[in-house]
Order: sequence, then structure tokens, then C-alpha cells
Amino acid sequence: MKRKPVHIRSFAWMKSHYVNIVLTAMLKLTLAIGAFGYASASPLVHYPFSQPVFQNIDDEEQIINGVITSGLVSQNGVLWLTTQSGLVEYDGYHFSRYKHNKDDINSLPGMYIFSIAEQKSGLIWLATRSNGLASLNPKNGKITRFNTTTVPAKLVSNSLRSVFVDSQQSIWVGHDKGVNKLDATGQTSQQYPLPQNLKGVTYSIFEPSPNVIWIAGTYGIVEIKNNIAQPIDAVAHLNVRDIISDDQGNFWISTHRGMWIWDGKTQVTAPKNIPPAAQKSYFRNAVLAEDGHIWASNYGKGIWLFDAKSQTFLRQFVHDPSNISSLTFNDVGKIIKGPDDSLWVGSWGGGLQRLDLNGTGHFAHIRHSLITDVGLSNGNIRAVATLDNGYWVFGSKNGGIDVFDPSMGKIAHISHTSTGEALTSVISLTQDSSGRVWAGTHAQGLMLLDIPNNVAIPKKIEGLQSVSLFRLLAMSDGRIAVGANRGACVIDANLTRCDFINKPDNQPLLDSITNLYEDKFGNLWVACHLGLFRFKPNATLFEQFSAHNSNISNNYVLGMITNKKEGLYVVTSTGFDEILDANADTPQFLDRQHDMKLGGAKPGGNALMDESGRLWSGATILEFDKQQLHQYGADEGSNIGTAWLGSFAQSNHSAMLFGGTRGVLIVEPNDYMPPDHKSEIVIRKWLQGGKTVTVPTNTVPILESNGRAFSAQIAAIDLVYSKHITYEYRLDGLDTDWHTLDENSRWISYTNLTPGRYQLEVRAKYNIVTGHIAPLTLPIRVMPAFWQTQWFKLLVALSIILLISALFKWRIDIVKARAKYLETLVGQRTQELAAINKIGRQFTSHLTLDEVFHDIYEHMAGIACADTFGIGLIDSDREHLIFEFATEQGVRFDTYKRSLDNRGQLAVHCAIKNQSILISNYDQQFDLYHPNPDSAKHTLSNGETGAQAVSMIYVPMSIQKQVIGVIGMQSFRENSYSKNDITILETLASYAAIALANAKSHQNLIEVHEQLKVSVDQLKATQEKLVMQEKMASLGHLVAGVAHQVNTPLGISMTALSTLDESFKALEDDFNNNQLKRQTLEGFIDRYQQAHALMTPNLHKTAELIQQFKQVAASSSDTQVSHIDLPELCKQVIAVAATQATLQNVTLCLDTQTPLVIYANTNSLNQVLLILINNALQHAFKGQTIKEVRLSYYISDQRLIIRCQDNGQGISPERIDKIFDPFFTTSIENGAIGLGLSIAYNIVHQHFNGTIKCFSELNRGTLVEVTLPTDTLLQKPAS
Repeated sequence: MKRKPVHIRSFAWMKSHYVNIVLTAMLKLTLAIGAFGYASASPLVHYPFSQPVFQNIDDEEQIINGVITSGLVSQNGVLWLTTQSGLVEYDGYHFSRYKHNKDDINSLPGMYIFSIAEQKSGLIWLATRSNGLASLNPKNGKITRFNTTTVPAKLVSNSLRSVFVDSQQSIWVGHDKGVNKLDATGQTSQQYPLPQNLKGVTYSIFEPSPNVIWIAGTYGIVEIKNNIAQPIDAVAHLNVRDIISDDQGNFWISTHRGMWIWDGKTQVTAPKNIPPAAQKSYFRNAVLAEDGHIWASNYGKGIWLFDAKSQTFLRQFVHDPSNISSLTFNDVGKIIKGPDDSLWVGSWGGGLQRLDLNGTGHFAHIRHSLITDVGLSNGNIRAVATLDNGYWVFGSKNGGIDVFDPSMGKIAHISHTSTGEALTSVISLTQDSSGRVWAGTHAQGLMLLDIPNNVAIPKKIEGLQSVSLFRLLAMSDGRIAVGANRGACVIDANLTRCDFINKPDNQPLLDSITNLYEDKFGNLWVACHLGLFRFKPNATLFEQFSAHNSNISNNYVLGMITNKKEGLYVVTSTGFDEILDANADTPQFLDRQHDMKLGGAKPGGNALMDESGRLWSGATILEFDKQQLHQYGADEGSNIGTAWLGSFAQSNHSAMLFGGTRGVLIVEPNDYMPPDHKSEIVIRKWLQGGKTVTVPTNTVPILESNGRAFSAQIAAIDLVYSKHITYEYRLDGLDTDWHTLDENSRWISYTNLTPGRYQLEVRAKYNIVTGHIAPLTLPIRVMPAFWQTQWFKLLVALSIILLISALFKWRIDIVKARAKYLETLVGQRTQELAAINKIGRQFTSHLTLDEVFHDIYEHMAGIACADTFGIGLIDSDREHLIFEFATEQGVRFDTYKRSLDNRGQLAVHCAIKNQSILISNYDQQFDLYHPNPDSAKHTLSNGETGAQAVSMIYVPMSIQKQVIGVIGMQSFRENSYSKNDITILETLASYAAIALANAKSHQNLIEVHEQLKVSVDQLKATQEKLVMQEKMASLGHLVAGVAHQVNTPLGISMTALSTLDESFKALEDDFNNNQLKRQTLEGFIDRYQQAHALMTPNLHKTAELIQQFKQVAASSSDTQVSHIDLPELCKQVIAVAATQATLQNVTLCLDTQTPLVIYANTNSLNQVLLILINNALQHAFKGQTIKEVRLSYYISDQRLIIRCQDNGQGISPERIDKIFDPFFTTSIENGAIGLGLSIAYNIVHQHFNGTIKCFSELNRGTLVEVTLPTDTLLQKPAS
């Protein structure tokens, strides 16, 4: 039987949950009393099944065993925690622990600290369990102890349980014998024993009004007024642990057995709706939040939340092993309220946690829980939807679907389909206009939810088989849009098929859809990795907007939302854009991320807008009016793990829901304001001379001359965002630029400062949140040593002046003598360099190697001894050093070469190392370069062997840092050369290298020129031969065509003539045999007339064809300009090519019949037209059924345009630019040589001074257009 669809907006299906409604009615009534209306209620109160985020902030090394007994946030923002193992300090960066050391009087008196208080001076007071009282000065770390033996401030007991600072800054200490009061300086102590008949321990001290103190403990509450202690009867029965007051003047008393509310007079009551078992449990302390809620710690039962105004119990928060953001331990020892809307929760074994009160006022979570049945069935939420009746639906990865009533929690769970199959991986949800709820799955298709029966009904819709349904969208026309892993479609109204929409090129989209959105115009917008697509009503294809064509910031689009006008906001993977008019034919995209100066930050893809126009996602808030993007997370009470794209929805009452891997985030956005953090930079530690000293505050640090250094650890105390602060500093008087500070250590150090006055400046800013950090400015003075004083400097200056005066004259004499010597030397060197430069310029004037060789040798021999001289050049393979020029005392050596692998040869060593070599005695110095002497011998041109030289110079020749050769000079005498010779030779070698390179290049150019000349001559001859072949080939085609056309009329004439000949022979035989009859003669005459009638037109046609052939095939050497009837010429050319066209089944047409007479060379124009038609016939057609080549002409702008157009296969873009090149052809296998169009190109340009162009597209045919100027074509030449 077919199941009817469920109309969710009707409440009939809630009948199965009637019992649950009755059971929760009292809870709803309680919430109504405690809350101040829907819009203003905290989500933790409004949704009793939701959970806050308790953020773990722990350090097991410093918080031993995770036990915290008490704590406070000091005036400068530091968190102090008392434990069983000492005092722990937390500045937002690190935990530091103060411990007891029996050998150090400046250590804590004991490890177990029970209570803590702070004076306005910043002094910290600590009450230990067994070792008395201690004060700590955080500025210098000094600890002062107080106990039963210290004087004058002596205690009655060392077993302390509480310490308190009153409005007069007096210190009150509670113990098992009443209290002690110390004056503000800790110099005197006064005891207040318990009234008679009272015994017990004082756990709490409270100041209800000036000069009135309440001490409280196991004995109830005692009032001390005017130094008189009196018990208060109304609360005498309570075993008190803590007292706070609310804004209504009532007092909330945490006791060993329950939480109690006292009006300050006689009435003591329990909070409304508190479970009876709670009033038997141990409440440790309570704090009043700004929103009027009271948070109370309970030893064993977690944290309890009350509303102070209605005195009503609201919620209980306990440890949930399935929720990592829950309390870590149910034994909560202390709740500490910070100035930044934070609650710091210290437990007896679970360490430290933080709860952001600003966040809990607007954020809450739905979690999977093992301790309650009103939470999620599975915490990994892939899909979220809100229904018309206010219910929430959540689809999970492996836990099916949950339905929530916001006032009571989970009321339905769908885990199976109607076929009994387990429901897995629900990734999209929507409710259509008729109230039906639909679910899209990863692999099970589309489901219709039957919520009353807790079952999902599979719907078989054509097109949705084997696809993942990432997004579902109920459209305004009642249909459902589907975003899948291979595109998007819209289910038809009959729920039978879903045809995927193609891209503008009619190709499938084939991409995973990230978002669907319908604008106010009914346009469906689809987001994916390829950009943004719009599907207008009644359209058949998508319109695509991408980074390429629409200025969208990135093709990977994550989300969309209306801008409350006529456009959309678009979130991409790298940016944030706005579409001004979503219905425009060409929507305009604006880069809002750049306009709002958001930098690298951007909103999230799951975009929702609150009533104030702010844009929310699961992790960000964009405020358009402030142009600020605020990121929120666990620090503000939000933690859903990794948010799933597309898992979000907005309820009818503005609540926002975001799904992630750890549950659902509930956001009440109204009235939420991102926190504006404020802090100031303070000095945490100060070191002078390597020792810790008191932190300077109102004093100027003075650094003595023997310790001109300091180190300062600074911090902007922010317990939440300290690790997201960037610091910069400079020391004015020394630094001009700001330095970035290591944000982990935050130490600033300066050493070896010169005496003077400085100012240390430190500034900081938040990185991810808004706020202001007050800078730090600290003057510093460095004292001078005696030798740095002014009088010492004056004395030294006078002594130096006298010494300088004595040395000045002596130095002047030396300088004058040296200057004269240098002047002479410079003159000599200048003359030498001028001569060398002149020689070098002469080198470069020669253009042949032999001239350069001789010129270099002649000048070198004139400068230094050159018994042996050689120039070696490195060959092109850089394997040998070739000496084409070498002489010994004027006799040339035969050309020889040396391998560059033989490093023992000095010339090779010089070339390889690019290093000059100077040898004064070869036998004594050769081993400086190689262990073995060079034994190579070379032959002179007269047949003799060269002699052994004694001293020698080798200098490399280089161009652009590359060695090209070596110049060597040798002498038969020792010590023939000096370093000056090396310098001169190196200078000349530079010119020689240039001269040799120029000569070699000149020689190469001559050789290349000769080779090119031969190549050009050969190419010219070949080209002329190929051109002639092409012309003969064209003539062959022409002759073949004419022969075919002439063959037909001649064949007819020959046939008629043969018939006539036979009749004539028969007539002749009859005549010779005297058998001729009249009838026979009449028959012959008749046959003659028929043959004549047949032969006459065919022979005329043959004559006509031969005349056309003569006109078309006339010699191209004829350049005579003649009268041309252009349409007639075109017809003649078409007639010549008609035979070939008929064989190929191609139709030749002349589209223009307009009479036109021109004056040009007939042969040239004939040849061009015939080439164009033959080229089309040969190359244009391949597989076409209808083949046409059309010839046309017209006059335009004083130009004659002749066009040859075919409807063939066209030419590819890479070939079209080459078709006029010589020898380019695509039909080389058919014998084509590729000169036809090249010849036409040359004729058009050279004979007619015109142009020829080709236009073509594949499968769209080809058009060749010849343009000829009419200034001569239309002018009759002079006779």
C-alpha cells in the first residue's frame, strides 16, 4: 500500500510523543519563568539539551595532579591558582610555579595553599593549610612569611582555610580558632575568636558593607562589627563554604549540604526547582555573572546554573566522556570570575578549564552524549534543516537522522529505510512547500522522511541513480533542486525524473556542487569548483560566471546569500564578492574583500545573515558598517570540530545552526557584540647585571658604568588571546627602527650601552581579534665611568692635540718625499700605459690572423726579450691548444698543438687555470706547476729542433671571462722577466684577444659568405626549375581538360564523317556498276544533309575551344596590356576547368554577371584565376557530398576584388599562414609540389601591385580574395 506523504506542519504526528510533551511541560514552565523572553535568553537556558564549551587550559607539570583549591585574577590580568603543590601563576603564555624549599626563606612556607587574596598594591596573600600565611610581591618575587611565631604580626593558628582583603586593605585570615586581622602593611595582628559555644573552621570571609565583616564556616555565619563578634541566628544551622550577593540584595550561600538564598534578615530558602538530591550535595563556591546568572561549583556534581532574579535552578553541567568540551571532572573546587567575561574552573583532579560568558550568552552546542538520551545520535552532522513548525532536523554521517524539539531535545530518530536498510551518511535536507521533508544521501539516493513512523522512504527518481546528493533546495515553485557530485538538476513536479542541466556549451557540468541558492527573481544559482552558474526560469542551459569572464575572485565558490537588495554575496575559497543585480544579463561582480580591506581574511561558506545585516558563518562574523571580520572559536565558546560545507540553517526565530564533526553549534546572533579586548604592556621581569631586581614602575632605572646592560620580559596580559599578540620595541636614543619581539619569550636585552638617557618603547597589537593594547614607555639612564666624564675627555683631548702637533711636522716631511717619488713613478707608468694602449689599438686594426700574429710578435719583441715567442689558440672543441704562430729568434715553428689534458705543460696550465705564469729558472721552478719537467720538442721550419728556454712568461687571453688562448715569451737567460713585464703583457693580451677574435670572426664571415652565395645560387636554380615544373603541370592540367572537351565534338564529327564515307563508297560502287538508282542517290543526299547538320556545329565548337585554350595557355612572357571583358574571361577559365570539375563532381559557378571591362595582361590574370580554381579542386574537398567552387568580383573603394570560394573542408589555423609559402602543400602524396599559390602570390604582387589573402575555418570552407588597384585597370593604355 502506498504511504501518504507526511505534512510536517500539522502537529498530528506529535501524538506519538504526547507522553514526552506532558513530561516536559514543567521544564518549559520553569524556563519561561527564568528566561526574559525568547530573544534575550541565553541558548544554554533556552535549549536545555545544549552544552557550552569548557576549554581545557592545563599544565600537568605545574598543576600537580590537576588539583586546584582556589584562585583569583589579579589587577594586572594574571591568573593565580592555589594548589596542593604550591602557587601557580598563568599570564596567558606560560604556567610558573612557586614552591616550598625548606632551605630558602624566600620560598613558600608550605605547598598546600587553601586560599588567596590580593591588595590594591598588587601584593598577593596566601593561606596555607598547615604552614601559616605568606605575602608575595610579584614585582620582585619576594615572599614574607607569617605564622604563630612571627612578630609583631603573629597568628593564632597555622592551619588556615581562608584569606580576605577588605575595603580598607586590611588582611583577614580564617582558621580553626576564628580569624586574625592584619593591618594593610602586615605589621600588626589582631585576633577575633569565635563567640562562646561556637567551634569550627572559618572557610569564608565576606564584607557586606564598610566596617562590617562576616566570617563563615562550619558554625554558620558570625558578624564582626565594632570589634564585636556576634553569631547570626538565621543561618546558624548552615555549614558554610562561600558567600556572594546578587543585584537584588540577596545572599547566595554555598554550603556543605546544598545552595541557599538568604535575604540578609531571617528568610533562608532553597532555589526553585532544584532537585532534592542537590540540597544534600557539597557546594564549594559561586560567582555572579553580568547577565544575572549564578554559576556554582559542586564537589561531585559539576557546575550548577541559577537565575538570581527568579531564584530558579536552570541547568547542571557535568563531565561527559563522549564530549571533549564538557567538564573534565565533576569535583569542582573553585570557580574564578575574570574581568574579561571568563569563568576559570578549577577542579579537584581535572585541572583548569575556561568558560567564556560572552560566548555562552550567544553560543551553545548539541552533542552526542553517552549520559543523556536527548542529545544527538551521532555527533558528525553533515546536514541541517529547520522545519516550518519550528523543529530541527539533523542528518549525520553514520547515525541516521535526528528530529529535535528546541524546547525539549530529541523527539525522533530515523535509523532505517522502509526496506529495512540502515540509513547512512545523510548529507542534505530540505522541506518543500507542501511540508514534506526530504533527505539526500551519499550513496542511497533520495529519501522522503516519515517522521511519525521513524522511517525513511526511498524515492526512485530517474537521473539520481548512483549519485551523491550533496545539496537539496526547495524552490518557490514547489520543485526541488538537487546538487550532486556530477552537476545539478531540478526534480519535475511529478517526482519522476531529474534531468541534469548542461553548461552554456551544452556539455555536462560534471562537478561536485557546493551550494544552491534561489534569488528573489526565481533564478537558481549553483556553486561548484568551476565558478558560479545561473539557471533562469524557462531556461534550458546554465549561464556560467568564472574568474575568466566575470571578475569573480575564484572559481571555487563555497556559498551565497542575498544582500537584501537585488543581488548576492558570494564566498569563494580565496575571496568575498558581491553581485549587484542578480537578474541582470551581465551581473556586475565587486571585490568586497578588497573594498573592505579584509586582507587575507574572508567569511565562511555557510553564510547566514542576522537582523542587523551581519554576515555569519560557523566561525566568522562580518560587520559591514565597521568593515571588520571577527573570527570566533573555542576561545569564545564555539567548537564543532571541522564544519561541514552546506551543513547550516536558520530558524524562524533567528537562531542559526551550523553542523560539524563534533555536533551542532547554536547561535543566537541578536545583540551579540564581538569582544573589544583591552590590555596594557607591563614588565614581568627586570634584570640588571644578570640579576633579577624589582620591576621598575614609577622609577627610572639607573644603569651604573660597570653594568651597562639590562633585560626586560614584557607582556600584554590577556589570558585568552596573549598568544595572538605581535610585539615591537625600540630603544629611543639608540634605535631608529622598530624590532619585532619573539612572542614566546618576550625578552628585550641591550648590552654595552653608552652613557646617556634612553627611553624603552614597546607597542603591541592583536592579530585575530579587535582590541587595544596600551603601549609601554620607560625612561632609562646609563651612568658614565670616570673616564667617560667630560673633564676626562677634555684632558685626553689636550694631550692628543700636543702629540699630534709633534707628529705633524715629521709626517709632513715624509709625505712630501713620498709624493715626489710617486709623481715620478706615475709619470713613467703613464707613458708606459699610453704606449701599450696605442699598441693594443694597432692590434685591433688588422682583420687577418696572420697580420695579427706578426703585429703582436713585433711589438712584444720590442718590449721584452723574446728569444722564443708563441701564440696558442684553443680549438672549437676545447680539447687542444694550437700554436699556428711560434718563432725562435725569427725562425717560425711548424704548427703544433698541445692537449689540454696535459697539465704538465705550462701553456696548458695557464689556459686551464686562467692564470699568468712567471718562471725565472725553469729547472728550479717547474715543480711549482707539475712534478715532472716538460720534455716536448718542436721543429722549426728549417728542420732544426727548438732550444730549451730558461726563463719564461705565459699570459692567458680572455674574452668575457672565457680563455681563448695563451701568449708565451721565453728567454735563454735567467731572470729575464719581472712582475712589471707580466702587467704589461697582460694588458697587451687583452687587446690581442680582441684582435684575434675579430680576425677569426672576419675569416669566419668570409667563409660563411662564400657558402651562402653558393647556396643561394643553387636555391635560385632549383626554384626556377620547380616553378617551370609547376607551370608545365598547370599547362598539362589545362591541355588534359581541353583535350577532353574537344574529344566529344570531334568524336561526333568523325562518326558522322565515317557514316557518310561508307554511304559514298556504296554510291560509288553502284555508279561504277551502272546500278545507281534514284532512290539510292536520294538516300545518300539525305544522309549527307544529316551528317553536315551534325558536323557543322561540333566543328565550330571545337574551333571555339581551341581558341579559348590558345588565349588561356598563351606564353606568360607576354606582358602586353590588353582589353579584357572580365565576365567573359571568367567564363573561359571556368570552361577550361570544367572537365576536371565534372570528374570530381564539383559545380563551378560565376556569381557575378555585371559587365566590367579592364585593361591588364590577360595571360597573368588567366594564370591567377586558373591556379585558384585548380587549387580548390585539388585540395578543398574530402568526403563532402555537395561540392561548389564559386567565382565572383566587384569594385569597392577604387579596388577590384576577385573572390574564389569553396565549401570544402577548410584549412587549420596552423597551416593557413603557410599556404602562400613556396613548396608548402598538404597533398605531397598526390605529386603536388606546393608552388601554385606561391606563383599566384608573386603575380598578384609583382604584376598587379595587389594583394592576395586567404580566409578559412575547419569544416567551413575557404575564401581566397585577390585585391587589385583600379587606377590602371580601368584606364585604357595609350596606343
